[in-house]
Amino acid sequence: MVLGSIMEFSGSLGVGARVADTIRTKVVNTVLFKDDPAMLMLGMVCAVTASSIYLTIATRLGLPVSTTHSIMGGVIGMGVAAVGANGTGRPSNIADRR
Repeated sequence: MVLGSIMEFSGSLGVGARVADTIRTKVVNTVLFKDDPAMLMLGMVCAVTASSIYLTIATRLGLPVSTTHSIMGGVIGMGVAAVGANGTGRPSNIADRR
């Protein structure tokens, strides 16, 4: 248990910023929100809120959950709803951004 705690902490400290940057900028094309950054902020708040509600209910029911999959699903869903599927970070769309 102690070793697991040390490894979890080390991983979050070592690569946590890169993971957060990927979720923040590469899942949804933020350039599409340049004219309306408040929409991006609202969308991210909604994704986090929906993810936390889902995780709370699923945990309460004893269902297996993944926090990472939950937040990724929320952010991708927000992106599709706000700017369409072409605004998400699918591999074909990521190649087009370069």
